[in-house]
Amino acid sequence: MKKTLYYIAILFISILLRMASSIYYPEDIDSLRFALSIIEFDITKLQPHFPGYIVFCSIVKVIYFVTNSIGLSFAIVGGLSVFLIIWISHKLIEIKEYSITSVFCTFIILLNPFIWLMSNRYMPDLLGSAFCLLSFYFLTKLNNKKLFIIIGYGLIGITAGIKLSFLPILLIPFINGLINKEKIIIKLTSFIIGSLIWIIPMIYSTGFINIIEFGSKHLAGHFLEYGGTILVEINLFDRIIMIIKALWADGLGGYWLNRNFITYITSISLLVFIIFGYQELLKRNNDLNKKLFSLLIPYIIWIFLFQNILYKARHILPVLCITLIYLVLIFKENNKTSKTILISSIIYLISISMLTSKLINQHIDGTAIYKVKNYLIENLKEKTIVSIPLINYYLRANNLDREYVDIDLSNEKKNFKQLEKLEEFYLIGNFPNHFKNWETKVDTVFYHNPFLNNMWPEVQIHRLNLNKISK
Repeated sequence: MKKTLYYIAILFISILLRMASSIYYPEDIDSLRFALSIIEFDITKLQPHFPGYIVFCSIVKVIYFVTNSIGLSFAIVGGLSVFLIIWISHKLIEIKEYSITSVFCTFIILLNPFIWLMSNRYMPDLLGSAFCLLSFYFLTKLNNKKLFIIIGYGLIGITAGIKLSFLPILLIPFINGLINKEKIIIKLTSFIIGSLIWIIPMIYSTGFINIIEFGSKHLAGHFLEYGGTILVEINLFDRIIMIIKALWADGLGGYWLNRNFITYITSISLLVFIIFGYQELLKRNNDLNKKLFSLLIPYIIWIFLFQNILYKARHILPVLCITLIYLVLIFKENNKTSKTILISSIIYLISISMLTSKLINQHIDGTAIYKVKNYLIENLKEKTIVSIPLINYYLRANNLDREYVDIDLSNEKKNFKQLEKLEEFYLIGNFPNHFKNWETKVDTVFYHNPFLNNMWPEVQIHRLNLNKISK
């Protein structure tokens, strides 16, 4: 009974904290698509984009029927996701409830800045990470009970309906379970059933032909055009650096260029913690260490090659969750014998909570594109808006009734032909250099912390007038 009450308390704390820090606006274009999907799920309108994330959207929609608030609904799912990660970490590491290790495990996950931001963002990534860990737990930790392994395969199928691109992290345990040929048909059947739970409703709501059409377009676009894969963004060094940055700076709150002074403290305390603690962890030769590491290899290769890690740090989230489990393992093995570990862990938790608090306030305040939307409503009424299609889509979807002109940054002649009939318009975005024939004037510039969200951290508004064309 005490154990149950302990986890119920963590569940309520996780949800209440996320509700308290809810955001009531879509912070970027991806968040907007998921917000719209709760009102009207339609893959053909990119609400959301393929593959639909229908399990995640359905869970949020059920909560939305009760709360009638998009912000609160996503926050509650975020709180549930945080609790799942904490609970699974306890089970994987075999932590005793009410112990000092349990307190450390709870707080290092609960207060993590990136996990907190993602738990309030209108995105499926955190729940997807939680279900990856849950599937791993059923496949490996409960390997003496065949029923749980079968359930684990079903969970992998369901996880695909939450965040399909996270599945490579489960590749090795999935294959290992099939190498053991016992009940292989039942395992695969369980996986298929788990997948059909979301595939059938998606086909019913979208149509089989539409699924094939939009799925093939999205796959081609993701890998060959806009997905930020290595086939499009070839710079290998930048991809390595951004993976390190995403995990160290975004994920663990470590220092990076032009970052808050608090990150000096988080970095030093965390490095001391790792340096003085990892050797004891290696000595234990824990089987869990090897299994966790086996998850990381295929997934890191996957995001390095085929995910937009250059611009979207959220792809590192499953790696961050496993890294936090490793930190808890270090604490568990060392906290009774090393004062250095104990002191450095306390300093890290205090400093990371300060950093997280700062980011939460900035998150509630709004991203740059959200501030642009508010500024346009209040100050630039009945003005023509010129921008790239994504920004115009964001503004239109937020009920900003204006005349919009979409521009193509790769075709300046086409843009000039579109705009030459306009006497005055406002250019939204950081690309006045594409209008060299025009004399531009900066109206306003909006910013947000790039560690809050690295999409559009600076958005400029320029005023252009036909009468001021440079000769």
